[in-house]
Parts: sequence; C-alpha cells; structure tokens
Amino acid sequence: DIGKIKTVKSKTVSNVKIDEQDLLILHSLGKDARVSTYKISPVVKLSADAIGLRIKKLEKAGVIERYTCLLNFSNLDYLGFLFSFTMGSFPKNEEMRYFTFMSKNPYVLSIKKMLGKWDFKNYLIVKNMGDFHKIIKDLKREFSEFVHDYQTLVIYKEHMFNPCPDVVIGGD
Repeated sequence: DIGKIKTVKSKTVSNVKIDEQDLLILHSLGKDARVSTYKISPVVKLSADAIGLRIKKLEKAGVIERYTCLLNFSNLDYLGFLFSFTMGSFPKNEEMRYFTFMSKNPYVLSIKKMLGKWDFKNYLIVKNMGDFHKIIKDLKREFSEFVHDYQTLVIYKEHMFNPCPDVVIGGD
C-alpha cells in the first residue's frame, strides 16, 4: 500500500542518487512492469515525462535490469525444486564453469551464491521427476570433486512473490 510509505533517505547506486520518487517509481514498476508513466504520475507527483527520464536513468545505472512477467509455475503444472549444496574448495575458474554449465540448462530459473550452510541454491522447474533427476545426475557427474553435501526441497505450491517489497521504499 503506497499510503504507508515512510520517508526514505536517498541512496547512491552506481554513482546515481536514488531518491524517494525513484523508489516510488520502482515500487510501481515492481507491482506492474507495464504500468504507464501517466498512471505512476499521481503516486510520484511528477509529470509522465519526468518519470520517463527517471526510468531511463535507473536503467542506465543498472538498477532496472529488464522488464518481465511473473509466472506462477505451479499453475502451469511445473514441479519446482530448490537444490542447495556445499562445495569444498571451489576455484574461481570452476565456479565460472559451474555458472556457464547451469545457465545453459533450460530448467534452471535462478542460481544464488550463498553465505551460510549452503554455498549455492538453485531454483529449478521441470515437467517431471525424470528431468529433475537428470539435472542432478549431470551436475554431480560434472562437478563430482566439488559437490560435498546437498539438499533438495520440493516446491509444491507457489503462493506469492513480491519483486519489490515495501521495505525497499521504506514501508513497514
């Protein structure tokens, strides 16, 4: 709810100052990436043209990387998995080989490098268990000397995903 937004101190990202109005623009785009600058205008209290210029600035700074739609994979009958694992000593060249290997796989939705118990978390979507088992088998074969321990969690229902939580703009 935009009405609950607290005053936010400005931030600097990639040598670009991000102020409260920029954060409100990001919040609006996070809720609907197709929203027009005219519809954002009353929320931000700037003209549509000024909002368009700010969006271009945020894109150039790398704050906005791309616009996309959010799919609910469970409603499309895909199986979701979180596959987490630890690695021993993982040289930088092997880490890059891992990212390349996984990014070429059509079932991989995201790869996260973590701090804590698990070194990597991978979000996978598949149509059947056979596809999932093949991915894990290939991963373990390709990186057998590095994968030490792993855990698989099945995502059976996706309830919500918020691409721009209110906390980003200073909400509770």
